[in-house]
Parts: sequence; structure tokens; C-alpha cells
Amino acid sequence: MMTNLVAQRRSSQQPGFTLIELLVVIAIISVLIGLLLLAMQKVRLTTHRITAKTNLQNLAGAAQIYGAVHGVFPATLGDLANFCATHPEACRPLAGFPFGPTEGYIYFFTDATATTWNGHAEPAFPGVTGNVSLAVDQTGNLTELPMPGADEAEQRMFDNIRAEAADTIADLLNLDSSAPSQVRDFVESGNTVPDAFARLDANGDGLVTFEEILDFDRDRSSPLGRFLAIVGTEMKLGAANENVSALPGVTLSSLQGDPGALFFSFDGLCSLTKQFVSQDGIAVSLCAKLDAAMAAASAGDLGAKQGALQAYENEISAQAGKTLTFRRAITLMTLAKTL
Repeated sequence: MMTNLVAQRRSSQQPGFTLIELLVVIAIISVLIGLLLLAMQKVRLTTHRITAKTNLQNLAGAAQIYGAVHGVFPATLGDLANFCATHPEACRPLAGFPFGPTEGYIYFFTDATATTWNGHAEPAFPGVTGNVSLAVDQTGNLTELPMPGADEAEQRMFDNIRAEAADTIADLLNLDSSAPSQVRDFVESGNTVPDAFARLDANGDGLVTFEEILDFDRDRSSPLGRFLAIVGTEMKLGAANENVSALPGVTLSSLQGDPGALFFSFDGLCSLTKQFVSQDGIAVSLCAKLDAAMAAASAGDLGAKQGALQAYENEISAQAGKTLTFRRAITLMTLAKTL
């Protein structure tokens, strides 16, 4: 049954790709997920944290002037916005600030009295648009704390993107029966990362930005275009008045690691298996078969390796529709054929 489903999935895919084109697109996706997006998200979060700190300090300065004029600190952003509209000189550092969500953070005030006041900046989407909670008091003293749940939310975001990437890669591999046996060496070759980076670096300035990634393929009928749209959605790019075009890029030298590890290694496939299979016991059993295949490969016993991989595929096929979806079963079985 699963064999028929894989064949149907092959026949339903978009035609017109040559083998090398398939491998190039898969390599770009692998570099994006394995290296680029991780580095770019780190830069994104740092940039937003610095901006939020600056905005809070400027808000605190304007709030102090407001308090001196009115005898009480502003209770809301709206109060301070109205004050700044009539006292622009007092709020010069806030010129251009929208008095609302901006660059992935939301702003609000608490404890506003004649003597106390606190301004806050928190990520609109914790772990995605920001990872720290910032506060400033009436004296301008700034504090920074980790945002509760941010790490877990960021991991869920990357897990969702990785799952979509795995499905897209499997779809592409099923377009050409010779692709699974060649993709691992292609992706792990020394030229893959610099080649993918150069393709994504549209303006050739040595930096890859989020804007360049989103603009690389906006054709939602293509596998890569659909995947990049999902990346933008999962990462909430542009949310809370985020200026995506202003986000800094990353350099080639900042990318470290194996772009194929997430999809074309025994450990990577085990990790995906645990993500896709709903019952821990079944996932452990499947990963044990992958461990056996890896041990056999290390020992040079190709027969034992193939036997363990076949046992893995058989169990995946048996679990399809039970502990994982048929689509995800096909994805795992397809990726297993690359090992």
C-alpha cells in the first residue's frame, strides 16, 4: 500500500526538473534549515532586543518630562503619544516611534503614579520575534529577563519549518528515482554551502538577508516558493510592524556545520522520526533500527545496514495512519533511501 502511495506521490509532482536542478533546490533548502535560518534568527533577536532597549529608554525620558508637566506619570502609551504630539521638543528621541507594536515588540506602562512608573517591552511572539522581557522604571533603570516560554516557542517554530522542509525535500526526491542515491553526497560536498549562499545573495554584497530569502522564489506554485512562504509565516516575518528589509544579514563565514545532518544522516532521521511519530515507544523502536543501520554502516557491513533500514521502512509502513500520517510516513521512507 505504501509503495503505491509513494508512486502516486511521484506521479502527482510538478514535472520539468532535471536531476541537477532537483539537487540544487534540495541543497538550498538544506543550507537554509541547517545553517542560515539559525544564524539569521540569532541576529534578528539581537537586533530587536537592542531596538527595544533604545525605545524603552527614550520612552522613560519622555515619561519623566510628562511627569514634571502633569504631576503624574503617563498611564498608557496613548497618554504619552498625545503629550508628544503637543510637546514635540520633549519627545524628539521618539520621532518616528509609532506608540504601538514595533520591530516585533509590544510596549505598555504599569504602576503609573506621581512618583512611580514602569515601562515594558515584550515580544509580540515570544521566541519568534524576541526572547527577552525588558522593563524600565521612572529613574531610567533598565532590567532584562528571559521571556518565559521563549526557548520552547523558538524550538517549535524551527521544528515546524524542519518538518515542512522534510516534506518538500521528499517530494523533490520522488520526482527522480536516481535522486535519493545522489543527494547526500551532493549536499555534503564542499561547494554546497558557498554555492547556495551565492545564489541567495541576490545583490552580491556578501550578506544574505531575510528579504533576499523571501524574494528568492515567490512563485507559490513551485516547491521552493511554497516552502519559503511557510518560512515567512512560521517566523512571523513582518509581524508587529517588523521592518524585514532593515534586518541585518549574515556572512558566509558565520555558517558552521553540516547542511545535510538534519535530513541525510541516521541521527537526523531519528530526530525527525521522534517528531513525526506520536507514540514514544514506537519512535524508540524505529530509532533503534536506525542505530543498528548506522552501526552496520560503520562496520562496513552493507547487507546488515540495508536489512536494518528495510526493517525501519517496514515498521514505518505498518504505522502509517496509526502513529503518524501517511504523508509523513512517505517522507521518512523517502529520506531513509538516502542513507
